[in-house]
Amino acid sequence: MKILIVEDDKAAVEAIKDAMSYTEGMQVVGTTDSATQGLKLVNPHAIILDLELNEGDGLNFLKNLSTLMLNYKPFVLVTTNTTSKTVHDIVRNNGGDFIYTKNTLNYNPHALISILQSVDDYLEAAPPKEDLRWVSRTELRKAIAKLLAEISFMPSQLSVNYIIDAILLIVVSHETNHPVMDLANDVYPHLMSKYINSAVNIEKAMRGAIDKAWTFGDPKLLQKYYPFPINSSTGSPKLKDFLFGFAQNFY
Repeated sequence: MKILIVEDDKAAVEAIKDAMSYTEGMQVVGTTDSATQGLKLVNPHAIILDLELNEGDGLNFLKNLSTLMLNYKPFVLVTTNTTSKTVHDIVRNNGGDFIYTKNTLNYNPHALISILQSVDDYLEAAPPKEDLRWVSRTELRKAIAKLLAEISFMPSQLSVNYIIDAILLIVVSHETNHPVMDLANDVYPHLMSKYINSAVNIEKAMRGAIDKAWTFGDPKLLQKYYPFPINSSTGSPKLKDFLFGFAQNFY
């Protein structure tokens, strides 16, 4: 099991590393006291995360972790001095899997290892993927918007934002080995939830944006980034064909 330790107490880090050195099957692949640096090191099966850090904090680390395009979520064991129910709820809502309060009587490095050992079989069933092309959804969304703008889709328009987020969902699902295959069951519910609009309105708006691009856009650029057949009756691609076809620019 590969483990990342994000902790600002150097003595605590050394104690955990020492305990793990006697534990078969556990390997510390990185240590840091920085939330920002910790996100750059993420490729473990599990993370031991302290909420109080020298740079940043564990809560923001959790929030930002969810934006990384990992092919599965590492198990996050959170350690903290606080017993606040509010803080603990925020941790759980942002992806913390287990919270261990440091001021409990049985808190020690071996107890942390015992928790990780109890979930070892599950973690090993989904080893980390190391070759993801995109670092974050934010970076990927910007790249999609930029390329669409080159072929006459205006990112300032709501209809184009539907298209951007639909393509983002398709690419992320492909990168994380959970491919989206259907508009009605996968894409539309996601957009309806984000934009509080109906599937009918969202579909109509996206179709309109595609038709407009093929009416006013540069044919050479359209062909370059969407080199697939178009609907002969409308002179533009079908909605599903365009979304999944254009997404291939980002695989």
